[in-house]
Amino acid sequence: MRAEPHRTLCDRYHLLAEIGRGGMGRVWRAHDARLNRTVAVKEILLGPGLDEDERDRVAARAKREARATAMGGHRNIVTVHDIIEDDGRPWIVMEFLTGHSLRKVVRERGPLDARVIAGWGLDLLSALSTAHGQGIIHRDVKPENVMVTDAGQVVLTDFGIATIADATALTQTGGMVGSAAYLAPERLASSPATSASDLWSLGATLSYAATGVSPFRRETVSATLHAITVEEPAGLSGHGPLNEAVRGLLVKDPARRIDAARCRVLLRAAAGEGTGTGTAVPPPPAGSRPSPGQPRGGGRLSWPVVVLTLGLASLVAAAALLVAFDPREGGSGTTAAASGAGEGEGAESTGGGQESAGEGGEDGDVPSMGGMTWTRDPQGFGILVPADWIRRVDGSAVFYDSPTDGSYLQVDLAQHPTDDEYQHVLAQEENVRASGRMPGYERLRVEDVTGSTGFHSAAEWEFTWNGDGRARHLLARNITVAPGTYYTIAWVSPEPSWAFLEEERVAALDSFAPA
Repeated sequence: MRAEPHRTLCDRYHLLAEIGRGGMGRVWRAHDARLNRTVAVKEILLGPGLDEDERDRVAARAKREARATAMGGHRNIVTVHDIIEDDGRPWIVMEFLTGHSLRKVVRERGPLDARVIAGWGLDLLSALSTAHGQGIIHRDVKPENVMVTDAGQVVLTDFGIATIADATALTQTGGMVGSAAYLAPERLASSPATSASDLWSLGATLSYAATGVSPFRRETVSATLHAITVEEPAGLSGHGPLNEAVRGLLVKDPARRIDAARCRVLLRAAAGEGTGTGTAVPPPPAGSRPSPGQPRGGGRLSWPVVVLTLGLASLVAAAALLVAFDPREGGSGTTAAASGAGEGEGAESTGGGQESAGEGGEDGDVPSMGGMTWTRDPQGFGILVPADWIRRVDGSAVFYDSPTDGSYLQVDLAQHPTDDEYQHVLAQEENVRASGRMPGYERLRVEDVTGSTGFHSAAEWEFTWNGDGRARHLLARNITVAPGTYYTIAWVSPEPSWAFLEEERVAALDSFAPA
């Protein structure tokens, strides 16, 4: 049985709102009644296909990994407060943090200053060294699993797939765990995860922060794996101690890779003599303009930023979720997904990964349109998507990004506070106006469209705003399929592209079929 909002666990933790999900876990913002504080609670979802032994193994692994994170107590590792049981399943109670992932910071600001990267790198290296000293291997260090808090502190999240040296009997074998683009070469050869493989992933993460591009991510899984195995990191040029540290961490032979001690010396030099750790700076507010010379990465304002603004979620939790390489990608894309199911906080995909049938496909009943592909997403829903758009996953949302102009299509599965979608949209708009976080916001329309959709409730919200000094246009269709089952389908484009993409936009929204 899955949890619902307002449920109380162990007469102490009152669940308030869902803030993240994956195939084997959901994360809730909750209130700790005993200590009168806000916490993040990870709900472990055990699939119906698991037998009793498998369910016990998953539950034992979740408890073990939560205790592992707590054991490594460190200011740069998300804190585990408690581990409880309810419905015969483990629940992990963690600190509740606000901020943005490193991936999001870089996407919005472009490559970061070398001193800042070095300072954050030192903090992350310290966190990993502490974990390694406890026999804990992270196994999935990547920009999505590094949170930059509102106070400017970096916190390493997602120890949910960590292993402990003295508990290997609980770890299943034969699976590749982690995000392919940030996996060390030896992991691709089925070697066990080690501290050295964590350091490789740290190097790839720092390279992303320094260049604005993932050093080995390519358009397909096979190309990504080939790049990790034989190619040099993309985008990395020049000299200096930061680049020397990154290159040393990305040596393909783990026996020749620099160790934590050498990395620390180089990062200290990059951060400035005697600094120890650098001065971290918080990410800019959503919609702020990057400093001169910083690339805008297509200039899109991602829907998770809009979600925060609109009040669908007021804060971002540092949530530890299971992450795995998804074998269903079949060579067409790379998905870093919560519990390996193609979803989860900070997850992303490149080059597809969805099942598709184009115009004239075998199933004659599926919607079709020239230049668009009927997509049956791993999340279960179906939708028409422009044929060359690229799939990724971030939190509770699936995105399809235009490779050219910053437009994107999003399907968000986040919970809504009410089944009345028209009232839901009005409340969102009130939050936008009150917060002032969407400069130049102008409503074009808010409309109850329940009668024309056949869903339990549906409302559309169309507006424009200015992000990074550029006019953007958004149309969101909020849907209650049945009480408690919600979707938001959003199309966002730069204003100059809006009219040009009208046919594709209408086709996408009208074709949506819920899971």
